[in-house]
Amino acid sequence: MIAEEFAREEIVRLGALLHRNELVHGAEGNLSARVGRERIIVTPAGLPKESLHPAQLLAVTAAGELADRQTPAAARLRPSTELPMHLGCYRQRTDVHAVVHAHPPNLVAWSMASEALPAARFPNLGVTAVAERSASAHHRAIAALIGQHDAILLRGHGSLTVARDLATAYALLAALERAAARAHPS
Repeated sequence: MIAEEFAREEIVRLGALLHRNELVHGAEGNLSARVGRERIIVTPAGLPKESLHPAQLLAVTAAGELADRQTPAAARLRPSTELPMHLGCYRQRTDVHAVVHAHPPNLVAWSMASEALPAARFPNLGVTAVAERSASAHHRAIAALIGQHDAILLRGHGSLTVARDLATAYALLAALERAAARAHPS
């Protein structure tokens, strides 16, 4: 497990990095870390990732309910509607302790192209079959793929990467985005 204080600092650091590297803009995307068997730290809805503070992050239970120990800075905040994607990953994969959801432009462009990504460059990338816009549809699409993949491309929307820690989940996302940039469809 990841220590809660460290997880909060890493989420803030990586949220700013996601923004700086143009993998999210404004309040897009979300990050989470499992810090206990029944406790997950997650970014709140509606706040830009480049200016988050550790105290603004929310603690939720494995069932998605707000935990009893919220910081005063987080008291009026709510988790993203995409929280079920994160929770589904944690339920299905006991080896996963971090989830990063972003909107990397090159991966999204590939997901909207009619041709497939070159499989050799993306060996562990699952791709959802249909572009969906609802959080519940994303959750269902991910549930079908997360058991076999550490990275999932949500067709027409964004990506989701999972790992034992936040830095590894972020690194996987960054590597996939770089590969997509080099193999960009014409």
